[in-house]
Amino acid sequence: MLALTVLKNLVNRGTIPPTRAKDIRTSLNKLAEAYGVAVEDLDLTGIEATYADTLKTYFAGLQRPPSVHTIRNTSQNVKQLLAHAPSPVTRRNGTKAAQRHTRNDVRLEFIKSSPYKTHYTAGKSSHYMVPMEQWPADIRLGWQIYAADKSLEVRQVTLEHYRTYFAEYVSYNLAMEAVPLTRWDHVFEPDRIKRCVAWMAARVKANQISMGGEKIIITLVDIAQHQERPEYVILQKLKRRMAKPAKVFDKKRPRHTVSLADLDQVGSTLMAEGRQPISSAHGSGIYRAVTFQTGLIIRFLVRCPRRSREVRELDLDGRLYRDEAGIWQLHYRSDQLKIAEHDGAPNEFRMAWPADLVPDLEEYLQTFRPRLPNSATNPVVFLGGKGNPLTGLILRNRISLECYRLLQKHVYPHLFRTLWCDAYLDRYPGDWEGAAAMLNDTPQTIQSWYRQFRVEQHLKKAIDFNARLFGNGKRTSP
Repeated sequence: MLALTVLKNLVNRGTIPPTRAKDIRTSLNKLAEAYGVAVEDLDLTGIEATYADTLKTYFAGLQRPPSVHTIRNTSQNVKQLLAHAPSPVTRRNGTKAAQRHTRNDVRLEFIKSSPYKTHYTAGKSSHYMVPMEQWPADIRLGWQIYAADKSLEVRQVTLEHYRTYFAEYVSYNLAMEAVPLTRWDHVFEPDRIKRCVAWMAARVKANQISMGGEKIIITLVDIAQHQERPEYVILQKLKRRMAKPAKVFDKKRPRHTVSLADLDQVGSTLMAEGRQPISSAHGSGIYRAVTFQTGLIIRFLVRCPRRSREVRELDLDGRLYRDEAGIWQLHYRSDQLKIAEHDGAPNEFRMAWPADLVPDLEEYLQTFRPRLPNSATNPVVFLGGKGNPLTGLILRNRISLECYRLLQKHVYPHLFRTLWCDAYLDRYPGDWEGAAAMLNDTPQTIQSWYRQFRVEQHLKKAIDFNARLFGNGKRTSP
């Protein structure tokens, strides 16, 4: 299994773009030097377990130390080639394939091991949702009037969230409440709202109020304010007095603690899997394209932790484009971001696409994205396997399942923001401005929302301080 033969075959098949061949050949030259052979005689058989240490020793012994980028790129190029190389006989006979889990096995294991399973399954025995078509006419009309007016102020996706929470409230009142709703005025009765919130908290075993209950109150307050209803003042007071719900996700749990380097490796592995030759089971290439796409998204989020919607709505020649110098740029404006305005001016986020991912982006656009349906007509960068833009649930499930399959960790898209912020502040302590610039937030938001890990670090310093100050039970000079 000569390295240059493998490279040539993969380029001829279209598995590796011709534009990448030169870089991989350069990396093979370095690998051959590391093993002390001519590159024409470099055999890839059996080096998978040793090449990383061999390259490390080789680079350390050079008179002129190579750059970090050279070391990383060489290792990644060799790893990519090994991932595509023909498998040894021991793999072709099915020994390892029999041990491999299917995606469905991974999904079942993921659900079973989730620390939040109790929360999500606590109320499944009491299914209570009532379709809007079965609501009383006055309730249905009241919502339609509000939605039509509100659509001029908020994005459609935001209005859909409001509709979900309102539907939960109406459904509770129609299916569970002793005195069901019949008129629009009934919607805003404080005692009715309190009973609904208490029932929902008990349903998911929350202490006082659940996250869903809080969202219902927020929605009802907004409707009352928007329609200038007399109940608005009372409901606003109720909202202020309600206890804050306990967070469902505890980012400090061991199942969520993962390094950016590990996540980047997950992305690289998925991209390597996507580059593998198309088998008869995946003849269209869509499956490989989706796998490569997921890996690229993960590696992008490791470097630029955008919100899920910002990733899903990324479009060619819009939010992603090439400038006059040929450099790929990201540019989000105003309501393309969660916060449309900062300090009274339209909000904006602009940066170059991560330089080390430019070859991967171009490979995706040239090789993998064209395999997806509607790629020629839909400008959205990350289309789904059926040619539609990704939904939040699909993106979340993809990232969660792949990270669980490869790391046995529970990861979701928004977690990248906390992980990146924590790693950045470890390197640059107290630089809230720098972290805020990347996350497109204010420094105050960074300090209040993205400091879960840092609190424990500072607490440890405080404990160490106490140990020095009061060491051996005796107070000493600070």
